[in-house]
Amino acid sequence: RPTILIAVPTLFRRLFALGDRLEKYNLNSLRASFSSGEPLPDDTLREARERLNIEIYDCLGQTEIHIFMNPDPTRKLGSLGRPLPGHIVTVLTDDGKEAATDEIGHLVIKGDDPRSDDLIKSRAYLISPREIESALMEHSAVLEAGVIGVPDDMIGQRIKAYVILRANHDASDVLAKEITRSVGEKIAFFKIPKELVFVETLPRTATGKLMRRELRASTTDSGQADS
Repeated sequence: RPTILIAVPTLFRRLFALGDRLEKYNLNSLRASFSSGEPLPDDTLREARERLNIEIYDCLGQTEIHIFMNPDPTRKLGSLGRPLPGHIVTVLTDDGKEAATDEIGHLVIKGDDPRSDDLIKSRAYLISPREIESALMEHSAVLEAGVIGVPDDMIGQRIKAYVILRANHDASDVLAKEITRSVGEKIAFFKIPKELVFVETLPRTATGKLMRRELRASTTDSGQADS
């Protein structure tokens, strides 16, 4: 009879992918959940409300300490909330200037909280893989996604995506192109994956965090489709 569930978004997506089979588990004791480690898609938060009758409180930070937490998910869907006391943060543009309110940039934290987001440098741009993974998972056929940069003599690094499909979807060149095209409608052109590989699993830590270094070390390209 647990009352609090602490998990990564991937776990929730896998639960909801069970469909009607989820109904055989009694989860009525749950009061709330905390999510971290990956971006929390809006549809996952909505499904938690509809199917589990709970709120997911999205967090951002290291395993040892959370820097942000949203105390009220109903106020702004998908928000991480405000920084917790003791952390000074801002958002900077690529050239190091403070970003405008509605401008996408890099989260910068002042203090003793070293972080690494596996940033990709391509065409002189610094690109967050998490933004691309979120865009990939907005496609109805995609269950999970992992994105890395691979060496490219021309542009520094090219973007490579690994995708796990939902049930009843088959890997194909046509679907790869469709997913890539969908991503291109949501993010800048230089962030669109140049390669898309369908896989059965993604490497994760014991707590469920995506291990991008394992993807980079992998030499298996089975199921690859150039977009």
